[in-house]
Amino acid sequence: MKKYITLTIVIFATSLLATAQKFTKVASLADRGEGSVFIANDTVYFISGLNGDITYNFQSEMFDANTWAYLGTSNELNPLSEGLLARRGATAYYNDTFKTLYLIGGSLWNKNLGYFRTTTEVSAYSFTNKIWETSYLGNSETNRRYGQNAFVNSKGIYLIGGNDLKDGFVSDWLFASNTKEYSDYEYYSSGLLEQRILSAGVAESETFFYTAGGFDFMNKSEPESTLVKFFTTTKSSKLVLTDDAFKNYGGKAFKLGKYLYFFSGNLKSTMIKFDPTNNTFQELPNTLDPTKKYYGGLSFTHNGKVYFGGGYQEDENGNKSFLNDLYEVTEGGTATHDITNEYKVIYLSNVKVLHIETENTLNKEIGILDMGGQEILTTDSNENIIDINLQHLLPGVYCVKVKQDNGQSLVKKFVIIQ
Repeated sequence: MKKYITLTIVIFATSLLATAQKFTKVASLADRGEGSVFIANDTVYFISGLNGDITYNFQSEMFDANTWAYLGTSNELNPLSEGLLARRGATAYYNDTFKTLYLIGGSLWNKNLGYFRTTTEVSAYSFTNKIWETSYLGNSETNRRYGQNAFVNSKGIYLIGGNDLKDGFVSDWLFASNTKEYSDYEYYSSGLLEQRILSAGVAESETFFYTAGGFDFMNKSEPESTLVKFFTTTKSSKLVLTDDAFKNYGGKAFKLGKYLYFFSGNLKSTMIKFDPTNNTFQELPNTLDPTKKYYGGLSFTHNGKVYFGGGYQEDENGNKSFLNDLYEVTEGGTATHDITNEYKVIYLSNVKVLHIETENTLNKEIGILDMGGQEILTTDSNENIIDINLQHLLPGVYCVKVKQDNGQSLVKKFVIIQ
């Protein structure tokens, strides 16, 4: 009878599901996917976007930003003859100094050509003069962009990534409308984020902006599995993490407290909670509705509160089902039950085997990672007893990551002494 020397690792256990986010409904929205949102004079405006496969929502909805009372529609923001709102994926930016809305980029359906085409226009609506204008930037092909990220600080608004839905060649640029009228801009290159479309981006501070997932337009067959940090001081980017948890597109991101959250998308509906102070993350289930993948929605912050809503889902045939609720997102609430205690993980040191026991028979993706986050070994199993041979590993600290088919995950550390 063999005698095993065992090292249990429960003391190193890290639950990924202990905390979650609470979604409180504040308003109902019309069908609107890949639309835009801005706030002016304590009024929230939802504009543009798709309400069908190739049809646009020209109706601009207005809500009181403090009470969420519905204020009706805005006729002045619906210049149908100009078609300025007939676009999806545009960036809406309201500058309170000039009392002006800037609507930048986006794509529209070209009936003659039969496909979506990006617009070069930087359109501006003056709330003082009650008129729309189209800036001279509309003459430049380099301004065509769709699927970009936007980051606002005291200097202006940064347009990061995006593509022209044709050649993919666009320039990142800083639109310095905080300091001068909208004709003032400069081009730059964001490095890793050039041509990145449909990623989820969020500002950590005045200086740093993070973006997860999305497509590299020049290699768009597979979504990116990366988290990238953008520096406004140098207008450059740096790879932070590579993990399949970030492999998604069309989702949204927001900041709550010190954490950054990357929420849902077209591939999966999980929530990633990222700590920028130590570059660690947790992959949580979607506590809003784990059965839904939220694509092309809207997220924004007002008076220190975070809001998310809108967007749509697509079935296997490309049919859209719109999501019509708007939520305030806060810390709190409870995710579905913590699965940490459902697993017994033991390292059998004299035979160098990682022994995993659980009562469930869900399919599980199991990965062994070093402390740098590099994946060393992966395997799939639906068994409730799993033994993984680790004879080839050197002494050190490692992690085992178990991800179930239902989206729940756990990570536990273990130590190989000899």
